[in-house]
Amino acid sequence: MGRKKIHNYDQTAFARRICELQKHNGYTDQDVMDGVVDEYGNTLINDAQVYGSYKSGKRRNPRDFPILLQAFAKFYDVTADYLLELDDNPKPQIKSVQDATGLSVDAVRNLMSFHNDFPALIKMMDTLLSSTDENGIAFLLNLYNQILSDYRDNREGNTTSSYDMDKMQQRILKTQQAYNYISAIVQSNMAEYLDKEIATREDENDYYHSDDFINNNA
Repeated sequence: MGRKKIHNYDQTAFARRICELQKHNGYTDQDVMDGVVDEYGNTLINDAQVYGSYKSGKRRNPRDFPILLQAFAKFYDVTADYLLELDDNPKPQIKSVQDATGLSVDAVRNLMSFHNDFPALIKMMDTLLSSTDENGIAFLLNLYNQILSDYRDNREGNTTSSYDMDKMQQRILKTQQAYNYISAIVQSNMAEYLDKEIATREDENDYYHSDDFINNNA
């Protein structure tokens, strides 16, 4: 079976994407050349000048570009369409989450990174989204509307010193109420999880102050 060919791909778009991704991930040229491999683990770019020609957009329509494109997509965990700037969503699941939630691409990306780097934060967000009842949602919407009203009034200059003070006091009260509301949900629904986190940190603290740790790091 012959290889699928891609004719006249936008080399400038491809070059832009691979440069952006390399910089974003902090990779050296050698890191990329070592990581872009075919299905058998063989490196596809063995020459720094060749890789440089891809980054500059000067290397046009190589015969094995479809294989190289898929290798780059796998290395950076993005779609081929993203590498060709045919889609602004680097990962298919981002589009699905956007459609379901209305969140921006950056918001979904952050959620995905938080999932790995800050699991406790994701657990808290999951708890809040799962536990908030109609009254809670109405409360948060009222808080949002208060902020929106304040912003509109300040932008249009419809404020006086006394009015601003009243608004500020209302905002402080609403913010405190929101904190109390969120805190109550988190503490009641994450008690077991929070207890484990506290126990883990106490164990770590005990170890770092133990004779074993002090002697091992003296």
